[in-house]
Parts: sequence; C-alpha cells; structure tokens
Amino acid sequence: MPKLYISGLFYSQPMAKTKHKSQNIDVCTLDGAKCINPVVKLLVKHVPMFIRSSQTPNQFFKVLTSLAIQKLSIHSIQRPGSNIHSENSLHHNLKKIDLEQLETVNHLMFAEQVKPFIIPGKKYAFAIDLTDDPYYGEKNGDYVVGGKRKASTNRFFSYATCYLIDGNRKFTIGVIPKKRKC
Repeated sequence: MPKLYISGLFYSQPMAKTKHKSQNIDVCTLDGAKCINPVVKLLVKHVPMFIRSSQTPNQFFKVLTSLAIQKLSIHSIQRPGSNIHSENSLHHNLKKIDLEQLETVNHLMFAEQVKPFIIPGKKYAFAIDLTDDPYYGEKNGDYVVGGKRKASTNRFFSYATCYLIDGNRKFTIGVIPKKRKC
C-alpha cells in the first residue's frame, strides 16, 4: 500500500520522519492502516450521513478514505467477489454530503487533532499554501475554477491550506476550497 503524506495531522503515533524537500521541516508518512480509522472517526462524528442500505456511514467513509489514500477513483473499486457496495451506490451517497456544511466543520475536524499539541501562551508561525490541482472533466460544478494553462488544462480544483508551524513540525489546521465566481 502506498504511503500517505500527512503534515503532522495525526501526529500522535510514532512515524518515520523525513525532511521536506523544500524546507527544513520534518514530515511524517503514514500507511493507510494508521490513517483510515482516525479520519473515518472524525468524518462520522462531524459529517452526518443517512444511508438506506446495509452499508453504514462508517463503511462508506472507510471505502472513500481508502480510495483517497491509494489515489484511486470510485471507478476502480468494483471487482468480482468484492463485498464493497457498487460504484453507483457510492456516488449516490457521496452526492448527499452537503459541501457547505463540510466546509463549516472542516476546521473543527483539524482542530480536534491539533489541539493536544498546542501550548497556551506559546507563539506559533503559520503558513498558507495555495494549490491548483488540474481538472480534466466537464466544466461544471462550483469548485471547478479557471486559471492560467497548466498540465494541458486551464480548469482546476483550487484550494488554500493553512498550517501551524511548531519548530520542526507542521500541522494542517484548515483546507478551504475556492469556488467558481457566478
């Protein structure tokens, strides 16, 4: 299973440390097994889901998190003999998630993981990273934005990530998507 790059978000367990290529900051890599359960627990707690099938919200988020860790799409899950619900079922339930509400609870999920590492009264540095991930699909959706041509497209999923820097540790404390102007 591929390693997942997480900048200290679930830093509570010992992990292999490496130096980030662009800065002198330690970053930790987690394999899927160490990452899936804490992520699923936060999603189940903060993102309400009602699913009318034998699949539970816990299973739903576990499948989605597993796919994300492996950098796979929903299209790649259906294999003969698999006990995972169909691609159509996952799409149907994914559309039920209210993105506005997800944006609202986003910071709560990050804060819950970072809070144990914050020392009251201590000064911290913050960093913001703006990212444009190329998008090659249809030009619809609130979160597909235009931009300067890059990687054979001028459509992107664009978002800002905010980090808290504590010495040589970097904690993700928020991710905010950019919406298309109407």
